[in-house]
Amino acid sequence: RGSRGIHLTPLYRNKCSLFLCVVLGALIAALLYNLASRNLDYAGIWFDEAAQFWIAQGLSPYADPFSDPAGLLQVIKFNNRANLDPGGFSILLHWWTMAGKSISMLRTLPFLFLLLAMLSLGLLAWRWTRNRLFAITATALPLCYSGITYFAFEVRAYSMEMAGLAVCTLVFVRSLDKPSLFQAALLGMAGA
Repeated sequence: RGSRGIHLTPLYRNKCSLFLCVVLGALIAALLYNLASRNLDYAGIWFDEAAQFWIAQGLSPYADPFSDPAGLLQVIKFNNRANLDPGGFSILLHWWTMAGKSISMLRTLPFLFLLLAMLSLGLLAWRWTRNRLFAITATALPLCYSGITYFAFEVRAYSMEMAGLAVCTLVFVRSLDKPSLFQAALLGMAGA
């Protein structure tokens, strides 16, 4: 006698897959909310984060207290002198702090780069497999490594570098199908 395995209709399989995607998406959203609520307001700033902030203000990390912020050229100058991270983060942080300088505002910028990296990984997985469940799982991969989630809230360029790599890979893979000047420019900007 042969085994009578359960045969699922394509419609039922599709509904199950959609249900799993919704559950996994909700789980990822809950994890992100938990991470953000525990870390965005964390007031402990170590020296490198403080130096990054002062560089983004166009000041030396050793400037006198209560010095007035300087302009963009000074940001570039001090980033070159006192920081080995990509200068783009200091420039972005310079503009970002024009909207606010609270600790939660400062930690939001790197967190947004984590979200961009996660989205890029999900889009890559979808592009390669066309499988919703796999794409959502790939989106969650950065949350599985505590080093990434720790650095996702540091006022440093770590999350931006990870997002840049993920975006570069996504744009490169897309450009293999239909090369365009726009995609080449986007790849260059993300790579810089």
